[in-house]
Amino acid sequence: MQYLVVSPLGESFESSSRIDDLGKEIERKLGYKVSQQHLTIESENISQIRRRRGQDHSIGRIGSTSTPMVEEEPPVKILVNPSWYPSFLDAYMALMRSVFDLILIKSERRFDLVKKWHLKLGTCHPLLKTIVSNAVVPFISNMLLVIFGACLMGVCAQISISLPSSISAVPITGQTFGVLWLGSLTGFVIAPLSILLYLFCGSVLDIPWFSNQTHGNLVLFQSSSSGFLIGFVFSALICGWFCSKMASDRTIMMNLLMLCLSNAVTFVFGCGWLAFGVPNLGLSKGIEKGLVPFLPGETIKISLVLVMIRLSWFVLFQIRKVVLKHLIDHDNANSNISSSVNVEEGQLQIQTSTPMTTINEDGDDNRCLSTCSNISNQ
Repeated sequence: MQYLVVSPLGESFESSSRIDDLGKEIERKLGYKVSQQHLTIESENISQIRRRRGQDHSIGRIGSTSTPMVEEEPPVKILVNPSWYPSFLDAYMALMRSVFDLILIKSERRFDLVKKWHLKLGTCHPLLKTIVSNAVVPFISNMLLVIFGACLMGVCAQISISLPSSISAVPITGQTFGVLWLGSLTGFVIAPLSILLYLFCGSVLDIPWFSNQTHGNLVLFQSSSSGFLIGFVFSALICGWFCSKMASDRTIMMNLLMLCLSNAVTFVFGCGWLAFGVPNLGLSKGIEKGLVPFLPGETIKISLVLVMIRLSWFVLFQIRKVVLKHLIDHDNANSNISSSVNVEEGQLQIQTSTPMTTINEDGDDNRCLSTCSNISNQ
């Protein structure tokens, strides 16, 4: 029976595997690790097939030369349950595993050295591939995300608008945009690590990528922006936690609530530092100089984050569609080659197992003649 597997992201492929093996095939073709309980068979397809089978299995009349026409059954639609909805990090990791598989396939085709290496490894090659796919590729993918997040924060910090000292000593930057974007996509582990790497490189390694190209420990611990810089870590942590725990039912309103709550954490640290930290302005002045001037800008940045979340999913989905198309084409090509080889072996076996039969001029079978001659000799 043919199955049409459809993921919550709209990715699909046809399969003729057994139901018990569909989880492994989904992991191989889509990169998602899905258990059996996350698969749902569409009931309408089953009822239609049963109804059609009842109509098509009628016996024709005796002596009729025409055989009943049986329609080809459509594939049964199997849905990956929407209660299991991949987060952006899950989809990204699945993409990186698919990219690794595609690179391995391309290298096997182009380089004879890789083929010889695979032959030498023998049975160890599947084990090595599993280790690389499940350990090395996720580690490298996570490190790339952490480095990308730190660089994104450095770029966003350079988008800076200095305010008059009478309004606020803290400039308006794009850093809160970077924090919310990272937290909503990469989760509660990668996003804080990216912020910590950004702070470490700016304070310890003296990379001038804080706002207005500043750097050093004084900026991190003894400036008006210190509370905001430290609050970025906790804001990314909370935003990433919301993203990981609520990825199954997020809507625009849920995203908006998640971003507002996460952004409020940054301003709790920032206003608290202005009120009781180095400037020691008091609570009312801290809120006046640390929150009020930034409200219009934060509204714009949260709106941009909502747009960038959708855009990031779109870009990731387009890349995944191209990569998965190549992988599925490769699987189909291998299945066609194996089926053709099996057919050729079957034909060869039939030809070799069928005895040669020749007819003499009298119309007798030579096998009968040889048998009769053997009997007469006895």
